[in-house]
Amino acid sequence: MRGIAKVICVGVLLAACAGLERKAALIEMGMPKNEVLKILGEPGQKSFQGSREAWQYCQTGLLADHYTTVFFGDGKTEGITKENSGGSIFSIFGTIFSFGLCSIDFPAVDWG
Repeated sequence: MRGIAKVICVGVLLAACAGLERKAALIEMGMPKNEVLKILGEPGQKSFQGSREAWQYCQTGLLADHYTTVFFGDGKTEGITKENSGGSIFSIFGTIFSFGLCSIDFPAVDWG
């Protein structure tokens, strides 16, 4: 019975990690900010450079933290970047131990 419970837990964690990536795949160039908001929800962090805006999202994973940044110009999507970093087995317990949460330390926005 324990083996089945472990398999179910790992399956749920892996499915959760894919959630952000699945949603981000729905974002299209030229899409207005309000549509992105409906798909991805409120960003974990917003950054600005002149008239450009970057919304950052993250999802803590078992082996890596997944970050997606959506770039806007004139209120419309002009780019998306994705990266993975950090992550550890402790990420599972992040809400309890307050470490391993990707939203604590978003990567710097690369405006390149």
